[in-house]
This record gives sequence, C-alpha cells and structure tokens, in this order.
Amino acid sequence: MASIFRRIVVAALLAAWSFPAMAAAPETQPAPLVEATHSARTVAPSTEAARYAAREEQAPANQNFQGGAYIYIGGGVLAVALIVLLILVIL
Repeated sequence: MASIFRRIVVAALLAAWSFPAMAAAPETQPAPLVEATHSARTVAPSTEAARYAAREEQAPANQNFQGGAYIYIGGGVLAVALIVLLILVIL
C-alpha cells in the first residue's frame, strides 16, 4: 500500500512541477482595467479589419496559400503525455 501511495505522490509532484503557472494563485485585475480593455476591444475590430484589407490588397498571391502538413506539438502536450505514460508504466 505504501508503494502505491509513494508512486501517486511522485506522479502528483511531477504534474505540479510541470505546470507551475497553474499551481500559482491567480492574480485578480481591478475592475477599471477590465472595463478599459473591453472598450478598447469594441473599437479595435474596425481598424484591424481595415489593416487586414489593406494587406490583402498588397499581396493578392496569398489567396492561393496552402498550409503545410506539419503538426506542432507544444511542450505542455508533451509534458502531459509524459506524465500519463509514467503513470501507466508505474502502475
């Protein structure tokens, strides 16, 4: 029983150390900052749309762009896969 508990503790510690931002307490933002961000977002789409339209007019060849067949796997996905693999191997 102690062996299984020890393995679970090691797996939990590995998971906590792999994601330190998730273990930290969340920082709260004051309400005025959130309201200012919200009002800035409502104005931004019209200017962003105009910028994107201007960029599309400058480069018409980009309409034929086809993305590659590559799959990007980030570090977080690899860490989770490693933890799951370790848990399956240990148990």
